[in-house]
Amino acid sequence: MSSRTGNTRATTPWQLSVVAAALVATSCTGVADEQSGARPKVAYTEADCPADVSTVLVADVTCGYLTVPENRERPESDRTVKLLVTRIQPPEQPTKEPMFVAGTDLGSSSDYGGIAPLAQRVGREVIILAARGTGYSQPALECPEVEEVGDADLASPTDDPDTRATFLDAVGACFRRLTDAGVDLSAYSVTETAADAEDLRQALGINTWNVITYGTASRIAMEMLRTAPKPIRTVTLDSPELPGADPRVIAVEATRDAIAAVLDACADDSVCGATYPDVRESFDRALRAVDSNPVTLTLADQPPDGRTVPVHVDAAMLVRIVRQMLSEAAGLRHPRAVPRVLDAVPTGRTDELVEITAAFVGDGPYCNGYQTRCVPLLHRALGVVFSTLCHDIAPFADPADPARLAGTEIGLDAAYGRSPYLQVCDSWPVGEAPAEVAELVRSEVPVLAIIGAFGPYVRPDQAREDLGDFPNLSIVVGPTDGHNVVAKTDCMLSIRNAWVDDPTLDPTDADCFTGARVAWDLP
Repeated sequence: MSSRTGNTRATTPWQLSVVAAALVATSCTGVADEQSGARPKVAYTEADCPADVSTVLVADVTCGYLTVPENRERPESDRTVKLLVTRIQPPEQPTKEPMFVAGTDLGSSSDYGGIAPLAQRVGREVIILAARGTGYSQPALECPEVEEVGDADLASPTDDPDTRATFLDAVGACFRRLTDAGVDLSAYSVTETAADAEDLRQALGINTWNVITYGTASRIAMEMLRTAPKPIRTVTLDSPELPGADPRVIAVEATRDAIAAVLDACADDSVCGATYPDVRESFDRALRAVDSNPVTLTLADQPPDGRTVPVHVDAAMLVRIVRQMLSEAAGLRHPRAVPRVLDAVPTGRTDELVEITAAFVGDGPYCNGYQTRCVPLLHRALGVVFSTLCHDIAPFADPADPARLAGTEIGLDAAYGRSPYLQVCDSWPVGEAPAEVAELVRSEVPVLAIIGAFGPYVRPDQAREDLGDFPNLSIVVGPTDGHNVVAKTDCMLSIRNAWVDDPTLDPTDADCFTGARVAWDLP
C-alpha cells in the first residue's frame, strides 16, 4: 500500500487517561447533571458475561450493562433500556484507540464468536454494544407471533395472499402486545441506537475510537458520523447499505445485477465457462422451469423439534434462494455455487436446493431472500427490523418503486415487486425519523468501505456515488465474494488491518488480490 498523505498488564499512558476519564464519567451516571449537560438516566455497570457469550470467546473478556433513556425526545418518560456491553482484549496490552462494533445487520443478535478475532487481528480492544431491542437488551423486541407463521412462508407461493394476510396480522399482533406493555417502538431507531453508542463512549471515558459495522448496521455508523463525529478516528464498513436507500428497491436492482455479475464471471472463466457454456442464460432458464412447474422440497428433521418443512419452489422462491446464496459463505451457500445450482434446476435435480434451503429455516418468515444472513445463530428481533424499516426508511421512500423496477420479470415481480414488506408499516405505525436520517452524510473522518463484487445489496459503483460525502473515502472490492467480505480472505483482512493502523494508506494499492479468481463449485 502507498501513503496518501482481565489479565494484569503494564498500564500505558493512553489507558491511564481513559481510566481517569471513566472514573469521572461513572461518578456522574444515573442522575441528570444540568451543569455538564450529561443526559439523565445513563449508567454503566459491570456484570458477569452471559454464559453463551463467554463460552464462545477464547479471549480476555469482560461485560457490563449500559442503561439509557428509551426515548431521548421524551424527557418526561421514566422508561429506560438496558444494553449488554462486551469488551474483548487482544493478547498483548492494547496501546491504541479501541474498535467499537456498532452492529452487524439491523435487528440481529451480535455474532460474538465471529467478531472476537478482531481484537487479535488489529491489536486493539474491541467493544460490542448489543443494539437496543436485540439479544440481551432489555426489553428485547421479539415477535413470537410472527415467528410462528414462518413455515407458512416457505410452504406457499411467495405472493400468496392468504399467507401475506396471516403474516401481516401477526405483525399487528406483535405491535399491539409490545405497545400495550408500554414499549415506545418509535424509539428503536438508528438515531437512538447511535446515541446509545455515544453515551457508552462517555460512560467508559473513551476519548477516541474506531467504528466498524457489518451489513445494514452501516446506517448506525452513518448516524454516528452525522451526530457525533469528533470522537471517531476511522469508520470501516463491511458490505454497507446506502444511507437513504430503500432495501425493498435494492432487492430488485442489486439482486438482478449481482446474479448477472456471477454468471458473467463464470462465462469468462475458462473452466467454469466450459462446464456451463450457456451460463449467462441459466438463471432465466431455471426461472422459467419452476415458473411453469413449481417443485416442493421436503426438509426433514428441522430444529428445534425435528419437524418436516415443505418448501414451495417457484420462480419467486428461486430468486430468493439465489439471493441468499450471495449473502452467505458456507458450502453451497456461496456465489461460487450459483452456476451449479441453476444448471441443476431445469433437470429436476433438487439435492442442492434442499441443502441450501435447510440452512435458512428457523429465522422467521420472509427472511430468506429479504434479510441478510438468515441463520438462527444471528437471530433477528423482528420488532427492531420493523421499527427501523417503518421509522427510518419507509417514510422517505416511494412504495411504488419496487413494482415499477421489477416490472413483469419472472420471479422478481412476485418476490420484490409485491414484497410483503411493502405493507408491514400499515401494521407497525411508529411515525417517522427526522428527514436528515435519510440524507447523505458529509464527514472528514476516514472511511473504508469493503464491498463484494457479487453483493446483492449494493453495487460498487453505487457506493462510490451514494455512500456519503466523504473526502477521505476508500473503497475496496472483494473480487470473489458477495456479502460480509472482510473475513473471507487473508488479503482483505490484511488490507483492513493496515488501513485501521494508518488510514492515510491507499488500500487499493494492495496487490494481494492480483490474479484472484473464484474457486467455482463444479460437479
